[in-house]
Amino acid sequence: RLAQMSHCCSSCAPQATSDFQRPSSKLVLVITANWFLCQWTFNMSLAQTALSTNTLLSSSSVVWSYIVGLIIGRCRLSLLGVLCVASAVSGVSLTVLGGNQRVDPTAPKNTFFGEALALGSAVAYGIFSNGLAAHVRPEQMNEVWGGVGVMSVAIGGALMFVGHVTGLEPLEAPSGKALGIMLLNGFLGTSISDYVWARGLLLTSPLVATVALNMTIPVSFVVDAVILRQHVFSWTAPVGAALVFLGVAAGAVEESQRD
Repeated sequence: RLAQMSHCCSSCAPQATSDFQRPSSKLVLVITANWFLCQWTFNMSLAQTALSTNTLLSSSSVVWSYIVGLIIGRCRLSLLGVLCVASAVSGVSLTVLGGNQRVDPTAPKNTFFGEALALGSAVAYGIFSNGLAAHVRPEQMNEVWGGVGVMSVAIGGALMFVGHVTGLEPLEAPSGKALGIMLLNGFLGTSISDYVWARGLLLTSPLVATVALNMTIPVSFVVDAVILRQHVFSWTAPVGAALVFLGVAAGAVEESQRD
C-alpha cells in the first residue's frame, strides 16, 4: 500500500503512563473487525491480481496512512515527511511498473475485483495504523493482541458456520500438507509479523511503520523471480527498492528530529 510538509506529530505515538488500564472490549472488537478487513481483502486480492499490480496497490497504504493522519489532525506537513512518502511511492511505482516478463502462464492475471480488494486493503491499513496509535498504549499491546486472537477465533468460527450452512463455502477437512501450510502462514505470516509491526508502530509512528512495511517489496520480487519463477524483472526493480529504502531512512531521520 501528498506532500509545509511530515509525517506524524509527536502525538502520533501515545505516551505510556504508570497507571495500566485494560483496553475495553469495544476497542478490541473494533480493532479485530478492521484487522479482519485488512487480511481478508489482501488475501483475496492475491489470487486475482498480478504481483506487480498487487504490490503497487497494497503499498499505497503509505499514502493512506499519511492522508488519514492529516485528516484527523495527528500528522503535520513537513519536508521530510513528504520525502518519506514520495520516495517510497516512487520506488514502488518504478519497481512494479518497470519492464517485466511473465514466465509462468499460470501466474495470476489482473481483475477489477482483485484490484479493488488490494486498494481497499491499503485504505484499511492506513485507518488501522492511525487508530492503533491513537487508542492503544504500548503496555496494552499484549492485552489487545490477545483479545484480537480470541475474537478472531469466535468471529472466524461463526463466519465458517454461516458459509457452510448457506453453501457459500462448505466445510472440508484439509489435507495434512494444506493444514501445515495454513498453520505456518498464520503463525509466521500473520500473528508474529502483525505483532512485531504493531509494536514498531507504537514505538515510532503510523507513517514510519507503514513505510517500513514496504521493505517486503524487494523480498516479494526475489520470491517471484527466483523461487516461484513467475516473472523476470528489469533493472528498475533494484532501483525502485533503493528508493523505498531512502523513504524509510527519511522517515527515521524525521522521527529522530521530532524526538
